[in-house]
Amino acid sequence: MKKLYLSLAAALLSATAMSAKELTFYVGNTAVQPGATVEYELQDGDVDDFGDYAEYNIQPGVYLHADLIGQVEINVVSNLDVEVCVGQCYTGTDITRTTTIQSGQKLDLKYHIMGETEGGAAVPTFTSTFTACYTDDKANTTKTFTIVVNPSSGTATIVADDAAFRAVSGGIQYTVGAPTAAALYSITGKKVLSANINGNGTLSTANLPAGIYIYTLNGKSGKIVLK
Repeated sequence: MKKLYLSLAAALLSATAMSAKELTFYVGNTAVQPGATVEYELQDGDVDDFGDYAEYNIQPGVYLHADLIGQVEINVVSNLDVEVCVGQCYTGTDITRTTTIQSGQKLDLKYHIMGETEGGAAVPTFTSTFTACYTDDKANTTKTFTIVVNPSSGTATIVADDAAFRAVSGGIQYTVGAPTAAALYSITGKKVLSANINGNGTLSTANLPAGIYIYTLNGKSGKIVLK
């Protein structure tokens, strides 16, 4: 009987440890809610203007906090090249790294944007979606969020919701006067939703993560923010 009690106690401790596995993204010192979209406006020192050209060097400060030690997979998908450092530094629009994170560690992902513009052009908008999970429990520990750097840029502004195609909780409401083909794309160009619509209705986006998407509707395109 004593051995049975010990076995039950061990099982309970194991279950408690598993349930305590938690990953949390931070931007600076602020914890980010899963699925949220965070905007980062340019700060003093982010851009050096030399008149005929400008250099930008932007580091918003993105961190990943872990409650327990374990191996984590980190993926960053961006509309433009960004740099992320986990062990080594990598630059691109789709970066995946795996590393061992320590209990209580707040890992600096060294999210870094750099480049230059000419002729007075604005610094473009960078939209990056971060996803992280413990590799041995992806289903229960996956966390994601999107950061939009320089959302006020004139070169890639977030288009306000179109009156005919607007984001609502869990879906996209539409109002069109004739049969129309609608499509939704991720920032990497992958089609994630398509439908033939007419009149008024709602397209479900419950299976899509929060973030910025590109849509095509009735011969035009724009950007829409799913929250």
